[in-house]
Amino acid sequence: MGTRCQILISGVDTDYAAQVFNIIKKDVTRLEEDLSHFNEKSEVSHINKWAASRPVPVSETIFDLIKICRKYHSITRGLFDITQKPLVDFWSNKTADYSANGEVEKLISTTGMNNVVLNEMDHTVSFKHKKLKIDFSGIGKGYTLEWVKKLLRRFSVKNAFVSLGESTILALGTHPEGDHWKISMKDYCNPERNLHTFLVRDGVLSTTSNFYSDNYGKLHTRPVVDPKTGYPVSGLKSVSVCSGSALLVEVLSNAFLSSSDSYIKYVVENVERIDAIKTDYESGKAEVRRFCTEVKKSLN
Repeated sequence: MGTRCQILISGVDTDYAAQVFNIIKKDVTRLEEDLSHFNEKSEVSHINKWAASRPVPVSETIFDLIKICRKYHSITRGLFDITQKPLVDFWSNKTADYSANGEVEKLISTTGMNNVVLNEMDHTVSFKHKKLKIDFSGIGKGYTLEWVKKLLRRFSVKNAFVSLGESTILALGTHPEGDHWKISMKDYCNPERNLHTFLVRDGVLSTTSNFYSDNYGKLHTRPVVDPKTGYPVSGLKSVSVCSGSALLVEVLSNAFLSSSDSYIKYVVENVERIDAIKTDYESGKAEVRRFCTEVKKSLN
């Protein structure tokens, strides 16, 4: 994860809000220590170091999270995949037009949740390939916000706004001066313009992109790998997904970035309360497509 956490709590007195904040901060820090591969002492780093040579005992939190990731890997037909870290590392210092000469295909053969072995009896994790590594960056914020949401409700906080790196946001209850929280998506080609405003109440918004903006407003690509091809997602794209589940929106924002519009439409039509936009900046201006439908089915 390695990101900022900002919390706004309304409707309670300052001292109580401070107590709740400190409890949340403690738990978020603990989850960060467990989930972040940037931390060499984290549980996931320990798994990545040893799971290819022997079964690694893990905490209940990590074991359950890997099971959740396996479920979403299946639901998204492999578009969400925590095992693609070797591919991400491979492309981290290369351009999309790099001639891989079969290297990518070899790496793809070592990835996939079928190469992660979970033993329910002793709560261990092992890998079938030496090069396989897992990375929770595509679901860690969602998992953390689900935990934060439970804490807020346990302490009877009805209205709160929690942002993890401004990319995954929990909007609990309502704004102090309205009946929802307004979260606007800015146009990176024209920062003074909003592309879309999500009206969120008891929901979560997650945004994923394959670019970043420098201090001068210029967009630069960053390697986000398509799990199906093993190559970076082309163009300059961002996806924002809003729904009631923090886990679901972060998974889908990542999966939708490398998927076709027809697949996004299919998923949205079969998931209740999903609002999503996909924006393409390749032409130099924002081209926005919105997907929003409510039906009875659910992928949760």
